[in-house]
Amino acid sequence: MSVTGDGLSIGDDTFINIDCLIEAEGAVEIGSGVSIAMGVKLLTVTHEIGTPTKRAGAMRVEAIRIAEGAWLGAGVVILPGVSVGSGAVVGAGAVVTGDVEANCLVAGVPARVIRRLN
Repeated sequence: MSVTGDGLSIGDDTFINIDCLIEAEGAVEIGSGVSIAMGVKLLTVTHEIGTPTKRAGAMRVEAIRIAEGAWLGAGVVILPGVSVGSGAVVGAGAVVTGDVEANCLVAGVPARVIRRLN
């Protein structure tokens, strides 16, 4: 696991597999009982769209929250400002651009709800 920044908090009984990148320039809160598969990226930094001479404009930092019991599959990318609800499952390779409700399975690029979980 590679971590940049100092805004990371991790709850008890959380598992983070190999080759993960957590960009904690903004706050990254990972709850208890979370499972994070290999190659997951949690990205808190983005840029505004700039001028034609430099499209990567002003930097913006937004927090990420992964609630208790969530499971992020291999290769998932969580973009700045996203919250993943408790008990949610994010399918392998998904790119999560918006909040994920609790107890939902999401997958795809961009991630969308596949079904609700019990």
